[in-house]
Amino acid sequence: METLRKYISYLPVFSLLLLVASLPFHYGAFQRISLYSLAVTIPLDYVINQRWQQWKWTSKHWVYVAFILFFCLIPISQLFDPLKTFLYPHTIERYLPFLVIGILGILGMTDKVRIEYVGWTMMLVSAAIIVYVMCQIDVQSITTLKDWINRFNALSHHHFNTHMVLNLYWNMSLVLALNIIGRRRISWWMRLMAIMLSLPITFSLFITDGRTGIITAALIILIFLIYKMIKHRYWWLTIVALIFMTIASISVTQHDRFMAATKETNPRIYIWNIALQMIAEKPILGYGLCSARDQFVQRGLNDKDFYDNYVADLMYEMNMKHDKVRLEIMHPHNAILETWTQFGLIGVILLLACWILPFTMKLGREQLYLNLCVLAFVLQAQFESMGNNLQPMYLCLIVFLFHSHALGKRAKRFYSHI
Repeated sequence: METLRKYISYLPVFSLLLLVASLPFHYGAFQRISLYSLAVTIPLDYVINQRWQQWKWTSKHWVYVAFILFFCLIPISQLFDPLKTFLYPHTIERYLPFLVIGILGILGMTDKVRIEYVGWTMMLVSAAIIVYVMCQIDVQSITTLKDWINRFNALSHHHFNTHMVLNLYWNMSLVLALNIIGRRRISWWMRLMAIMLSLPITFSLFITDGRTGIITAALIILIFLIYKMIKHRYWWLTIVALIFMTIASISVTQHDRFMAATKETNPRIYIWNIALQMIAEKPILGYGLCSARDQFVQRGLNDKDFYDNYVADLMYEMNMKHDKVRLEIMHPHNAILETWTQFGLIGVILLLACWILPFTMKLGREQLYLNLCVLAFVLQAQFESMGNNLQPMYLCLIVFLFHSHALGKRAKRFYSHI
């Protein structure tokens, strides 16, 4: 019976790693299979290994309460929203991690979760994506490094996902690589392997066509170096940090999209302006999920700057791809602004709670790396709406995995006596 319990306790870990490996791909069968597997293995482990026996409420559980309450805003607001469109079931599905992981986080799960398992999985998947894309490049047609970089980015989007999705996944992979590299008790060959896997990830982030991805990667590495320098008094890292800052600065200043930003206005300025106009009219309660999007689209279509700088390009791009032009897919490109238009001030408060509470979980050594992962998500959220190219699964899952890892040793000692 003890052997059976042990094997069953590892089943949710396998399902979680499968889910982690599926995140950089478009939402589809891969992620659904992972989620269905979790829906079976977690309750099975919970019952067989009697996880409730050591349950204890702590302040760390408040983040999961915030997750659940934020999700509940969707069905509650729909009760008062006169409009119901495809956006409602779409948002329910994409925001479901807030509810599911919120419940699982409060109940607890297997003690076999280790954040290094997640780190190796994400690093290997990231490296595999990068190598695959590089192999697809026809080097004979490439004449300059710029051509190669443009081709690399185009093929990454074509074969896998948008730069927002890939950059967030690669940035979190980089954080988990630093988690492993920064450990004192680790064999030299594992440290070397983590360094080797992190190099193509870092390189891909610094040549990406996503500006947020580059800035986030630079911040992650710089914060890590400063933390190690101060905590362990590795003052020689000051030279490393200065060299890195110089290289990062050159990379940013020479990047095409950063150079273009000095010559033209970012379309998001016009997009955010429409959202801010809506918020000014209904700041407390918002418009409701579907009505907010409908209002956003209608106002945008009647705004010349919005239409010329956002709608026209969107319609051209979709026509080029032979897609049906669906203007409803337009969104505010900012998670806070979108939440405010949908759910009002209470929605913003709960969203900020979901972002801030992970920073207060006090997970010891792992807290720095959780903070960096959440930072990557929050930075991306300033330029993307959740449920589109910014999946809530990233935030919810990384919080849950770090917390589960921190509880693993204590739970392991407890369950070994059952």
